[in-house]
Amino acid sequence: MLRQPFSNRNFSRLLIFNACWTFSLNLATPFFTVYMIKTMNLALLIGINIVSGIATAGINLSLTNIGLKLAPKEDAIAYLSAQNITSALFSSLAPLLGGLLADFFTSRHLRITAQWTSPNFNKVFRLLMLHEWNFLFLIGAGMAMLSLQWLAAIKEPGEVEKDKVVRMMRTNIRSNLKEYFLIGNIITWNEQVRAILRKKIFR
Repeated sequence: MLRQPFSNRNFSRLLIFNACWTFSLNLATPFFTVYMIKTMNLALLIGINIVSGIATAGINLSLTNIGLKLAPKEDAIAYLSAQNITSALFSSLAPLLGGLLADFFTSRHLRITAQWTSPNFNKVFRLLMLHEWNFLFLIGAGMAMLSLQWLAAIKEPGEVEKDKVVRMMRTNIRSNLKEYFLIGNIITWNEQVRAILRKKIFR
């Protein structure tokens, strides 16, 4: 039963995205809190954790909904189990690799600068500086961006092409604007007639 989701090409794309996304997210997340405590004040740290918690919950809910949508009704349990197993596996492997990478990058730095020199002015601009955990954050962000390609490849049932959606939205907006201006002109025209009649009556 657990082999069926992996043989389904469309659902396997979701599993690959789910694996890449959870791996990239959990690669640097355990070190992010420690990094923020050392570099930021407490109020900002609380706000960032609240926003990131809301965003993560929304992504997990969306992934579950997509999994339910793609899974056949008779085998939904097997499909969702495969999705949860994939998430749990890569969520546990990512911090282990992240710890190894953190130890590796502890004594390594990358600095890219640009220097401007003139008779009256000499300035060094720091373009990029990576050290310790910054490497992990950059690697995790890059992997998360790359994993979005797998998400774009997933075909949902009842999915409409982008061009059709854009055409429908433009048509609806145009019709709504026409109705708005037409009704607005009728209302203002009615008020103008009333104002003219009132002036004539009072004269």
